[in-house]
Amino acid sequence: KKCLDWKQRLQIGLDVAMGFNYFHSYISPPHMYKNLKSSNVLLDVDFKVKISNFGLARSADGQGGQFALTRHIIGTKGYMAPEYLENGLVSTMLDVYSFGVLLLEIFTGKEVAILYEAVNVNLAKILSPVLDEKDGIENLSQIMDSSLGGNYPSELAILLIRLIASFLKKDPLPSQPMHEIVQTLSTSVTATTSW
Repeated sequence: KKCLDWKQRLQIGLDVAMGFNYFHSYISPPHMYKNLKSSNVLLDVDFKVKISNFGLARSADGQGGQFALTRHIIGTKGYMAPEYLENGLVSTMLDVYSFGVLLLEIFTGKEVAILYEAVNVNLAKILSPVLDEKDGIENLSQIMDSSLGGNYPSELAILLIRLIASFLKKDPLPSQPMHEIVQTLSTSVTATTSW
């Protein structure tokens, strides 16, 4: 059993974000994948990402940047955005929420079901010890996968935890669209290389 190091995990996150950036920004009309979960992110022998299972994908055409509504809620428990579950709001931002959940799994080394058991309702609460406390860097070990052995740049990890928290907040408008997320993760990969 191989344990992925910090840089490999970060690169996987970047590769997934680049795939979704293409889906959201370079296909006309933009599309929502609506089914992002760890089991749909495949890795080849070089740990390059392949996204599978496009059965729930749909066009975001005609929304003009606005949300559409649906009564037909489908997806995987734990990965669906609260605004989708509660109100049926549909947009490409559903994928951003799911991406935050996926990143949380990547960096904590825990599956979403286990993460929900820890907080019961809101995944963002898992990040509170790092975000709300004065000693956030000292509390990183409570969140990060212990198999990393603390071998990651703490300041960069805090930045990524803040990014993940912005995706998981109960708000249909995340802090960044996917193209900005790609830029942030790309910069993080570069910073990790120099670290």
